[in-house]
Amino acid sequence: NRADCLSILGFAREVSAYFDLPLYLPGAPIQEEPPSCSEEIAINIESPRDCPLYQTRIIKGVQPGQSPSWLRYRLLAMGQRPINNIVDITNYVLLEFGQPLHAFDQDILSGGGINISRANKGEKLTTLDGEKRELTTENLLIRDEQGPIALAGIMGGANSEINPDSNNVLLECAVFNSTLIRKSARKLNISSESSFRFERGVDQPGATKALDRCTSLIQQIAGGKVLQGIAKSEPLPWTPVKIGFR
Repeated sequence: NRADCLSILGFAREVSAYFDLPLYLPGAPIQEEPPSCSEEIAINIESPRDCPLYQTRIIKGVQPGQSPSWLRYRLLAMGQRPINNIVDITNYVLLEFGQPLHAFDQDILSGGGINISRANKGEKLTTLDGEKRELTTENLLIRDEQGPIALAGIMGGANSEINPDSNNVLLECAVFNSTLIRKSARKLNISSESSFRFERGVDQPGATKALDRCTSLIQQIAGGKVLQGIAKSEPLPWTPVKIGFR
């Protein structure tokens, strides 16, 4: 139930510290090409307390399909159901780093902007589980220029999911307010691998490492061209907690 141990890396870090052993992070080689990711996506966060960090990468020309056997078997061993290579990789990195990620079909999104804001009372969104949910102002949404595309920190929307015909991927890696996500998940009676971690807090400084790892695996397994850099908004930067002792 400790946020820092809800991942393979978290356990490895504990063992490394306890036995004074070196800790090795998985590699994340990425071949980037112009244009810049930030030229295609503009990020607007309504409240920094709700979303201290939101960042994305874009991968063009991916080939969705079945994941390689090593990836499918590792997910099954962890109780996850393989879906397709793009989604499987986001789930794999979640288990590896403890950082939830979400992949949107960029071609389905409207406009070049991502907005993170509270839901309006009575607003509706059909989530990936096929349920049409009526929302309140306690729910945080990810929106494109036409409306909601995901329930932030909990579950993606059915209107923007990766499908066999998807070609371009917008990969999300964010940090959301843990109290807000917990209340939102309880109100809607949803418990997901993503919400379970956001409720307990994720590693804001390490989020970019998880984003790069996920991007690298997508490029290796599903192909595609990674646009240069990261589109990022961090209105509430992380600062170390200082505890004073006599």
